[in-house]
Amino acid sequence: MYKFTFEPKKVSEEYYQKARKEIIQYYSENIDILSIYEYGSVSSPGVSDLDIILVLNDKIKTQETNFDFSKISKKAHNLVADGNVMKMSKENFINLNFLDNKINVKKLYGKDLLLKHTVEEDKEILDLISVIDWLPERILRLTSAISSKNINITMVLCVLHSFSYSIKRIDDLTCNDLKSSKSQSILEKIKMLRNNWYSIDNPSNKLIDCIKESITLGYSYLVIFEDYLKNTKKYCKSNKTLDKEINLELYDNHFIRFVNSNNSVKNESIARDMSREDKTFVVISSYFYPHFECLANQEGTLSSVMNKKISPLIEFKGELLISKYEHSLRKKLAIAESNAQFLLKNNIKNGLIRYGFHFKY
Repeated sequence: MYKFTFEPKKVSEEYYQKARKEIIQYYSENIDILSIYEYGSVSSPGVSDLDIILVLNDKIKTQETNFDFSKISKKAHNLVADGNVMKMSKENFINLNFLDNKINVKKLYGKDLLLKHTVEEDKEILDLISVIDWLPERILRLTSAISSKNINITMVLCVLHSFSYSIKRIDDLTCNDLKSSKSQSILEKIKMLRNNWYSIDNPSNKLIDCIKESITLGYSYLVIFEDYLKNTKKYCKSNKTLDKEINLELYDNHFIRFVNSNNSVKNESIARDMSREDKTFVVISSYFYPHFECLANQEGTLSSVMNKKISPLIEFKGELLISKYEHSLRKKLAIAESNAQFLLKNNIKNGLIRYGFHFKY
C-alpha cells in the first residue's frame, strides 16, 4: 500500500563531525564568507540534517554555485542539501532571535557574531507566532505523505521532530492537561522511531501509525491553542467569522483552508476527504486567518506573493490583531524580507531563513 524510501543512515556523530570539518575546509578561503554557523542540533544521527547558515558580505563576488555545497563530498552534501543551507547578511543574522526566540546557533568558522536579545514579553509572542506559522504546515506535510502513499522515511521523521516542537510549545504555554498523557505518548513514539529505527519491529508500520496519530493530535492541539488565545487575549481582539471558506496555497497544490469551525474531528475528516495524491489540504479554524492575512498585506516581495496565494482574499488590514502581536509578526516578516532582498540582490535563488514558501527568484 505504501512505498517507503530513504531509510535512516547507519552513522554516528563522527560522520557529522567529518562533514563539519570538510565544510570549514572548503569555505575557509572564500573571501565572501564572514562566518559559518550551524543551527539546531544533531539529536538523531542518521536522521538529523546539518542545518548550516552562511553569513556573507553584503555584496558578494562568488557565483551562487559555490554556495550550494555541490562541490564537497557526496556524504557531506547529503547532510546539508540546498534546502538546509541558509544564506544571509550579518544584519540578517544578528536579528535571528526576532524570527524565533528558541533558535540555537553554534559557530563553526569565522567571525563571532552576537545575536540581539529579545525581552520576555516578545519571547512569548514569538512562541505564539511560531505555533501558527508551523503547526498547520507540519500537519499539511504529514497529510501529504499519507495521501501520496510515498513515504520518504527520513523526511517524515524530520517533519515529526519539528511537529513535536510545536506541541511542546503549546504544552508549555497552556500548562495543558494532556501533556502527561496523549501528547507525551506520541512524542515518545516519535523519539523512539528517530533514535531506534533499526532495533524496532516493523518500524515502517509503526511510522504510519505515528503519522496518523500525530495528525489527529495536531488538530486537537489547534483547538486547545485557539481556546488559550481567546482566554488570554494576546492574539486577536475578536473572533470574526468568514462569509466564505478561504484557501491559502502554501506551496504547490498544498493548501491551508480556513473554515468557521474549530471542531478538530470535523476539520480533520474534511481535510482527509479532500486530500489526494495531487492535492493536499489542512483545514483549520478561521480564527487563525488574521495572522496570515496580516502577513499578506505588508510591503515587499514575500507579502506580495502570499497575497496572490489567498483566495478569496478578505482583508482586515491588521485591525483584528492585538497591537503587540501584530508588531512582532510584522517585524518577523520584515527581517525575512530583508533576507529575501539580500538573496535577490546577489542573484541567489534559495537559502531564505523563514517564509521560503513565498520566495520567488
